[in-house]
Parts: sequence; C-alpha cells; structure tokens
Amino acid sequence: AGRTVVTVHWKDPRDEETGSLSMTFVNKHDGLVEITGNSAMHLTGHDTYHRAGDIHWVTSITKTRIEKLAKAYFEKFNEKLVINDGSLRYGGLYDFKENWAPPHIEHREGKNVDIYPTQPDSLNSPKWLFLMTYIQETLKSNYVDKRKTDSPHLHFRE
Repeated sequence: AGRTVVTVHWKDPRDEETGSLSMTFVNKHDGLVEITGNSAMHLTGHDTYHRAGDIHWVTSITKTRIEKLAKAYFEKFNEKLVINDGSLRYGGLYDFKENWAPPHIEHREGKNVDIYPTQPDSLNSPKWLFLMTYIQETLKSNYVDKRKTDSPHLHFRE
C-alpha cells in the first residue's frame, strides 16, 4: 500500500528522439483514521523507517475500542496503556523489519494493535488479566496473547 510512481523512458531508434512519462498510483485501504493518543494512552513504536504519524492508523471501530480500553485501564490503574504498531497510513504490509515478510502480517487493514501496560509486571498480574477480560467481555473483541515473547504484549484484534 502507498504511493508508487512509475516512470517510463524511451528512445526512438529511428530518430534518437527521447521522452518520458510518469504516473502515480495510490493503493490504500480507505477509511483508516489515526490514533493520536490522549491522557490515557502512550503511543510508541516509532523507528528509523516509520515516523510518528505513520504507524497508528486503524478503522474507526478499532480506534473507538482502543480509546475505551485505554480509558478503563487508566481509571483502574492510574497508568497509561501503551499503544504500539497499528497499521501504516495507507494500510498494507507493515514491513517493520524491512524484509517484506511477517511477523506484522495482520497489521495491514487497521484492525490490529499491539498493547501493553506502561509498567508490566508478572505475566499473571491484575493489569494483564484486566486487559484480557475487558477486551473479550466488554469490547467483544479478541486478542493473541504475546506475553511470553521478547516483547510482551497483547495483539488486539477487531
């Protein structure tokens, strides 16, 4: 997804006349909105290739649910919820390792966000349990449990 510029250069073999033509193609998922953060959430995930404003794009439904989750989490623990890696501005494969391959294969349509507590403690702490229960029971959404990885988080799924 994104903007692609295709330029064709030519040279006429009969008279050596040259020319070129460029066209811009935009391939994107329509309707993605940006999570801009608020007092209940902390946005993270910026890196060398992806600047602020490039990686927290989601559907409006996902945005509403993440904001509701962050507000409830903040009210319960007086701590911001960390929001990391939504979709790119136009959707498409989130190529955060620059190898055009997973692991962020689901982050292409604005329906997935990685989340975790600002101060994560044990894997079975009340913070993690609250997030998992709230996602399933209140938001009627789902998640993939990634707490036992190098970067412990919940992979929120719309």
